[in-house]
Amino acid sequence: MLRIRLPDGRRRRLTVREGARLQSFPDWFEFQGSEESQCNQIGNAVPPILAKALACSVKAYLDDVEQETTEESHLLNQPISPVNPS
Repeated sequence: MLRIRLPDGRRRRLTVREGARLQSFPDWFEFQGSEESQCNQIGNAVPPILAKALACSVKAYLDDVEQETTEESHLLNQPISPVNPS
């Protein structure tokens, strides 16, 4: 876990809760295991806010692709009108 320097020059480790807050985990979220295991879980995790932003972006992209596909399939289902050579 990250060590922070205090104003008097001493250093201390971040607590598990401080690390979780920096990673955007809500305060109600509980980590299991020893303190070292909890620090590893936090350090290896994708921050929840980043995960949500990524999921929303992927959903928006897929919704757009689905809409384009629906419009294309609608055009494909149109009857072909004869071409009048003039």
